[in-house]
Amino acid sequence: MFSSLAFVFLYLASAWPTGQLGTTAVSSLFIAAAVIEIGLGGALAAYMVASALALLLLPFPLISPPILFAFFFGGYPILKSVIERAKKRLVQWPLKFLAMNASLTALYFLVSAIIGRHQDLGLKDDELPAWAGLSPIVLYAACNVAFGFYDYGLSKLIWFYQSRVSKHLR
Repeated sequence: MFSSLAFVFLYLASAWPTGQLGTTAVSSLFIAAAVIEIGLGGALAAYMVASALALLLLPFPLISPPILFAFFFGGYPILKSVIERAKKRLVQWPLKFLAMNASLTALYFLVSAIIGRHQDLGLKDDELPAWAGLSPIVLYAACNVAFGFYDYGLSKLIWFYQSRVSKHLR
């Protein structure tokens, strides 16, 4: 159920050109719910199934909801759950930002390699992501600020799910 709900939101993100990033982020809520309801192993399975379905069945432009979900948004709620077992926030935040920056770096190098060969791969210049011309410093700074808001919002939504929704599902 969690995989299929995440996939539905990834489908909506792929079909809806505005709001792709936000809808992709919403799809991660279903993986967070899986962590709460069925544990880390079940959540990992839900993430892998949703990622595989999205990568196989949805449109696949260079930076797309399936790629963003597979590289970061899908796995982050699982990682967040593990990181937040450390009770000290001074330990949690650096680990969270390290995880996000590692994911961003992997995605950045993958996309940079494709952009460098985009004409060989048959991609047109207008199919490149808008951030392709940005300085890496600006890109990383913007992503780190956005990540801080995403993590805070995800924490509040997880709290809401646990306190208001989860008990009605059981």
